[in-house]
This record gives sequence, C-alpha cells and structure tokens, in this order.
Amino acid sequence: MLLCPNCRSSYPEHATECRGCGWKLEEIEGIKVFLSNSDKQDNFFKEYIENYREISINDIHHGFVDTSYLENQADKLLNYYTGKHEDILEVGVGQGFLLRKLRERYQFSRITAVDISLPFLTNALKQIDVNCLFANAENLPFSNAFDLIVASDILEHVINPIDFLLSSNYSLKSDGCLVLRVPFEDNMLQYSKLLGCKYKFAHLRNFSKRNLVVMLSQAGFKVTQIHYDGYYAYSRRPPFRRGVLKNIFEYCINSVYPNENDVSKIPNWIGLMLMKPLEIVIVAKKDKNVSDMNYLF
Repeated sequence: MLLCPNCRSSYPEHATECRGCGWKLEEIEGIKVFLSNSDKQDNFFKEYIENYREISINDIHHGFVDTSYLENQADKLLNYYTGKHEDILEVGVGQGFLLRKLRERYQFSRITAVDISLPFLTNALKQIDVNCLFANAENLPFSNAFDLIVASDILEHVINPIDFLLSSNYSLKSDGCLVLRVPFEDNMLQYSKLLGCKYKFAHLRNFSKRNLVVMLSQAGFKVTQIHYDGYYAYSRRPPFRRGVLKNIFEYCINSVYPNENDVSKIPNWIGLMLMKPLEIVIVAKKDKNVSDMNYLF
C-alpha cells in the first residue's frame, strides 16, 4: 500500500492530493516526489539533498568505483537471496548496476526504485523498466507492500539508520526479506573534511557485525544470513604482506584475476582467509511489527 509521506495515511496510486492532510504530489522530470512537507521545508535536509545531487552527478560522469567491481558485487548480492518475489524495492539505485540485474532476473515482478538523488533516478529510468520515486529512505511511503527490499551501500549515508530500518519493516509484507550491504569497519578518516573530503555528507558511520545485528533486532528483524565480501588485494591480511607468503599470494591472485577489480569474484570463504573484507551483507526476515517503544520492554 502506498502512503502519504506527510501523514502516512493510505494514498491512492493515481491521486494528486492526500485526502487526509491535503499534501500535494509533485513530479520532477517524470519522477514522483514523495517527500513530506517537513522534509521539503527543512534547510538541513535541503542541503543533504543538494549534497547527494552533486555526488550523483560526479559518480555518473566520472565513477567513484570501477565498474567491474560494481558488476561483480551486484552479481554476488543477487545470489544471497532466492525464491520468488513479486514486489521488490531497491533503496538507493546509484548507477543502476544492481537494479538492472534485478530487472533481468525478476522479469515479471513489480520493481520500485527509491532514491534521494534525482540524477540517479532519471538515469535509471532511461535504461530500466521500473517505477521510480524520489523519497526519503527514512520515511519510505509504503506499508505492507514488498516481498523484498534491497539496500546496497545506503545505510552508511542516511542520517538516522534506525528510522530507515523501521521504515523498511513497515514497507515489507509479513515474512518479507531485507538485504543490506554496508561497508565493514570502514576507515572514516577518508570522509573527514579536515583531511580533504569535499562532501559534507558522505559516509556518516561505520558498521560491525554486532551493531548491525543489534539494530536489526531492535527494528523487528531476524537475521538469517551474514556474508563478508568486497575484496581487493591491497586489503590482504598481515601474513601475506611480506616474505614467501607475499610472493605466493601475489602469484596466485594475479594468475586467477589479472584485472585487480575482479579479485572481488573470489569465493567469500577464501577471500576472508586471505583479505580483510570491505563489506558485510546481512539478510534479515521481518519478524515483528514495531509500533512503539513498548516493543523494547
């Protein structure tokens, strides 16, 4: 069910105004804008949106991460969840690598893409047959709507991660599945403005297995799978940085993966022994509905 982002009452699919609060739907470049009035009026949030507009334009034209790595990671992520999913939501589409593969695999499913970056959405809409909404990930305008929600490299960007997880919980059908990929124990120095990061909002936090599992549990999810992935040869573990083991490591890796970005194809169990993973993937089932603080006690 689609919700009004302003009062969170039911919102008919083709309506232009909320019957409950009078919120009016806007469209920009063919993309429906589902932002609450408070988000539209908040100067801090306006700055946040502008920041990600700039990031997305730079990413589309120049690419922050090698496309081979992104393709490999999208393929891996698809293999972490199986089964039929009639209604799918991807939160944060980026350049569309994963969204394109979702469309190819689930040809007959209804797929919706949400992002806070209009350039990412318009770029995706030109290439992929999906429904696109401009919306705040912390206030997804859905209730009991999806079998599967996928959010790859998003949670580190949102202002309030528990609001995103709760919003995802509300958006999922009973026993629906949430798949999260986030940087694993990220080095936050690279996002410091004092050390030269040009963006005010980049990665806002890092994650470990423990804090992810705790947050997901608090938001009404039950973790069913944990995967470590995202491998580069430079993240090799200390024993493989010098001496004979260094030479063996480099010979084997270079022989199998001449393109350094294809090291990410390595089976996770081997990669984890040889290198520190850059990312962690959590697959979680909706376990409970969380409506108030009494859930905690």
